[in-house]
Amino acid sequence: MYGLSNGVGDLLAPSGVPNRAVYSRIGEVYEYIKACEPYVERGRHLVDIALVADPAQGDRPADGVSGALRALQRLRQQFDVVPPDAPLEAYKLAVVPDGTPVDTQLAGRLERYVAGGGALLLSASVASSGEEATALFTRLGFELEGLWPFDPVFLALTEAGLLDPPPGIDVRVPGRSTKLRTPNDGKVLVDLVLPYFQRAYDHFSGHSYTSPSQPSGYGAVVQRGRVVVLAVPLFAAVATEDNLEYLQVLGACFEHLLPRPLLRAKGPVHLETAVVDAAYHTSVHLLSFVPARLARDLDLVFDPFPLVDVEVSLRSLAAPRRVVLQPAGDVLACEFDGQYASVSVSVPDGHAIIVFER
Repeated sequence: MYGLSNGVGDLLAPSGVPNRAVYSRIGEVYEYIKACEPYVERGRHLVDIALVADPAQGDRPADGVSGALRALQRLRQQFDVVPPDAPLEAYKLAVVPDGTPVDTQLAGRLERYVAGGGALLLSASVASSGEEATALFTRLGFELEGLWPFDPVFLALTEAGLLDPPPGIDVRVPGRSTKLRTPNDGKVLVDLVLPYFQRAYDHFSGHSYTSPSQPSGYGAVVQRGRVVVLAVPLFAAVATEDNLEYLQVLGACFEHLLPRPLLRAKGPVHLETAVVDAAYHTSVHLLSFVPARLARDLDLVFDPFPLVDVEVSLRSLAAPRRVVLQPAGDVLACEFDGQYASVSVSVPDGHAIIVFER
């Protein structure tokens, strides 16, 4: 089930008398929530992707896990965060980022999932979990040859291929990367470029890292069938440095593995989306707020960021009976191409629900 969760804190005075201004503000908040409730009540969250994460990491997950979460949100992919023992059959794509340990049980589950037709985006760094994790790559048709003795390495985005048109640059990726041999029936989606040498105290260039040299002959992103392996710790790089090209590469990987995603939405990079299905409609939530660093170690949200003529397309088996922007109640023009119902929407106040009625 999918619902609106919320909470309000109030420090009640010893007199026991509620502060009128505080509860006036609470009333304003809940008035808006009440207006939204009919479009999520008795609904369920629709997703394509399972992001496998270790719950033992708690509120401070590994960089690869937090980077994967951020990338999926910013690429408007619809996903669940699931533990390693969760069933995967209901998902079209599973993502196992650097930082998620792979034991015998998860390795077997992933192998059966791929054999059953599921798609997998897998970080090669999880092989450090142990022998069973390394064996998983072998059973999936990939050969790992240890770690490169370089940090960082580079993504070669200088030829048409994964990104079209290519940015024409080599993009730095920090961290230790894996020497991944491309299978005979596989395909390199992005080449891996090495630096001229490993920067050290007695061997360095004028920057914090050494410039890229020539392609290594190995892949940074390699595909075999329904499996794409990242030989570089790309998800962790999203968490620590967040270059635009990281998201472009990951977005192209998703396009390869999930060519018909549940939702396609343009708009500013901070826009977050969610899809909820109920008895007589499917709703797409748009959330557009930008936090600001207003005090040391404190990010606050004050003002909504308006959305203007943002294109949103929902995968659908049939044309919707009507599309309404709620809770405003505005009817939207909709185009249906046989696969997607598409609308253009403007939102002035940070949140709206596009209701596709059946």
